[in-house]
Amino acid sequence: MLANGSHFDPVYNDTSGLFSNVQNVARIRKALSGEARETCEALIYTETDPLQIMRVLERRFGRPDAIIKQELNKLRRMTPMNGGMGNISSFANKE
Repeated sequence: MLANGSHFDPVYNDTSGLFSNVQNVARIRKALSGEARETCEALIYTETDPLQIMRVLERRFGRPDAIIKQELNKLRRMTPMNGGMGNISSFANKE
């Protein structure tokens, strides 16, 4: 899984054999954003083995307990939704 709740990892694993290493690195580069992209910034432009990049991502983001703690901390820092259902859109889009 990549950062930002993406489910790229299972899709990548199911389809990586259909692409060359260069194509797979390009797919990873395109899919990464935010903290995941920052974590692999140098690798996505220098590494030719996509498995190396995926291993780095797995080590950094593949721990469900750490991801859950991080998301719970984000929820705790959010201000409560006020003003009824009219503000639900802006509340739902907060990170």
